[in-house]
Parts: sequence; structure tokens; C-alpha cells
Amino acid sequence: HVTLIYGSPLADGWRAAAAAMGLQLGIPALTGRSRGKVEVIERDWVTEVYKLADGRKLTYQQVAGSFSNPSSAMAEHTLNFLCSCSGAIGAEVAAASGEVPALLELYCGNGNHTVALAPLFQRLLAVEIDRKLTVAAEANLARNGVTNADVICATSGRFCQSLMRRIVALKSGAQGAAASRGRAGN
Repeated sequence: HVTLIYGSPLADGWRAAAAAMGLQLGIPALTGRSRGKVEVIERDWVTEVYKLADGRKLTYQQVAGSFSNPSSAMAEHTLNFLCSCSGAIGAEVAAASGEVPALLELYCGNGNHTVALAPLFQRLLAVEIDRKLTVAAEANLARNGVTNADVICATSGRFCQSLMRRIVALKSGAQGAAASRGRAGN
């Protein structure tokens, strides 16, 4: 995928000329950007494959204009580091509690970390504000056979506030129920 950025508006014949250039140079996907206008030819994403130290081979759709690691080697290194740390922490939690933990991931983007980390947890809930990235994350989960993760399109701040209110309400309800049971038994 190649993105061409212009300082002046795209000419009327830009799309046809860019498509012809793409065919001539063997570039399957092109994007033209000019002062608030975006023209996409074919698609606005690329596919990348990362090989992890644990033997997994993960395939991702990387959306143009969104963050991703600058090189596949850096992306693989980052994913391996996160999996190593998360695996160790998850094993400690499981040993102490007898249960494999769940993970809440905020700002998940297109799911790069979500896909790699999901097998290390019982469940994974990922939150992303950008609908385009949420769609890409869901596609990346499916593409890699991940079935224990869900992606929610929401602001992380509001999601966390809502989650905290629910936790407080559950704890209050549990404490109230315990107190009621105590009074009923007297």
C-alpha cells in the first residue's frame, strides 16, 4: 500500500492516473490525501504476518493512517515481550487463585496485542474508540481463530467509569445481601 500526500487539491483525473500508475508499478493499493480529501484505490490497509517465539504465526490487517510498529521485527519483539510478561503474571495469578485470569485491554487499536495475548487468558475484553479500528480488530481476531476475546467500540474513560460504577454496585449489593442474611438469622 502506498499513500500519496499532496499540498494542493487532487485533480479531477487523479483517480484514473493513480490506478494506471499502480498497475504499471505493481502497487495493488493506493491512497491519495489532499487537504481533507482522501481517495482510496482498492483498499486502505495492508496484511502483515508476525512469527512469535512460541511458534504462533499471526496475520493482521493494518489500517492505513493508524498506529502500528514501524517494522515487523519490532512488532514481533513487542508481541513476544508482552506475551512473556503476561504469561508469567497470568501463571502467578492462576497459581494463587486456581483460575486463569481475564484481561481488560484499553486502546486496543486493530487488535495487534489482543490477538497475541488472548490465548494467555480465560477471556479478554478490548476497548477501542475508533470504529474503523474496532472492525479491523474483530477481523484480526477472526482471522487468527481467537474466540475468547471481544472488542467494544467506546471511549476508554467512559467504559472504565461505567465498569467502576457496576463494581461498586455489585459490592454494595453483596454487602447488603450479607447483612440481610445476618439479620434474618438472628
